[in-house]
Amino acid sequence: MSNAAPKIKILVAEDNEDFRRLLTIVLEAKGYSVRVVDDTIEAKQAISQQPSGFDLVISDVGMPGGGGFSLLQFVKEQHQSSKFILRAWRGRDLQNSAVPHPDDFLMKPFRSADLLKMGERLCHEKQPN
Repeated sequence: MSNAAPKIKILVAEDNEDFRRLLTIVLEAKGYSVRVVDDTIEAKQAISQQPSGFDLVISDVGMPGGGGFSLLQFVKEQHQSSKFILRAWRGRDLQNSAVPHPDDFLMKPFRSADLLKMGERLCHEKQPN
């Protein structure tokens, strides 16, 4: 019997097919369990169908169905312990004080190593009591 830790569950919400494929390849190569969706509505459905939540959600800012800020708000209402990385091209894309802040930002273009380092850090942070 294996004592392996359960796989970290990551939801990738990205409307660009090439980015979805790249993120999936990079994350699965590191052993993560990855679910990919291509819009905000599908992402919210995936979150609702995952009772224990995702350990990490990686979302683009601009997506059909509401976008990354809408998804961030939904995630924090459903599963406060889920970590959230918001991806954007420009800093001004990230200015929205009406919703909770993501746990981190990933500016495009980015290196795979930066994404992995950020994901590792967030997924292994201790939750506040």
